Amino acid sequence: TRFDGIQLNVCGEAIGAGKPMLISDTQTLRRLFPSGTVFVNSSDVSAIADGFIRLLSNRNELTEEMRRFCQDMTSRWIQMRCRPLLQRIGLTSIS
Repeated sequence: TRFDGIQLNVCGEAIGAGKPMLISDTQTLRRLFPSGTVFVNSSDVSAIADGFIRLLSNRNELTEEMRRFCQDMTSRWIQMRCRPLLQRIGLTSIS
């Protein structure tokens, strides 16, 4: 997308799969996906190509960043959503 304020669903799939991303450089996407990501001006074909080269050149580092980001997001989801829900319905909290 070239528009700010839009969250791309495919980004969530990339996080879950542990894959680095090449996405548009918008404030929203930078805030939501700060790790394992190469941001590019999606209106500029050369910038997209350069970003893809950066992604491939740094694939291992970006993949590790994405793995850590996924673990962090999962832990936060469990703490903020899962545990309170389980406690509210009277089930034992998960670890």
